[in-house]
Amino acid sequence: MWNWERHVLPPEIETDGLLVSSSQDGLREGCQAAIFRLSDDMIRKVKRDGIAALGGWPRPPNENERNPYSLWRETPGWIDLKHNGQGSTRTVYGLYAMGGCGGDSGERFGKYPVELALTRPGSYFATTANREGIIIVAPIQKIVAYYYFG
Repeated sequence: MWNWERHVLPPEIETDGLLVSSSQDGLREGCQAAIFRLSDDMIRKVKRDGIAALGGWPRPPNENERNPYSLWRETPGWIDLKHNGQGSTRTVYGLYAMGGCGGDSGERFGKYPVELALTRPGSYFATTANREGIIIVAPIQKIVAYYYFG
């Protein structure tokens, strides 16, 4: 079994472990969802230094150089959860994995805390160029979420 979860976050993001994950592969498409617990040190750094604590440009080990991540942005930013994929100016496809993959429970995946993080100041996110991947650092909720759908 390949532990894909170990390769999705930039090394600057310190975690204390994986809380939940799920993945589903198709012929050419796939879905991945993972929620990690932020380390206490990382929470302090982000609260103290803000976006600078994340190290600028996110470069996770599994990054596709033809589809790089954007610079970190502060929430709420331009993401429109209410209209994502249904009339928003920019759809973040990765958010389709927010409830997990393959019929997993959104509750199990902490969907509500992630939604809170995306709609209020104090968290940070970065998306891949095609918006199929997203990383959300939420120090108030003490989690980091990784989603990929595409």
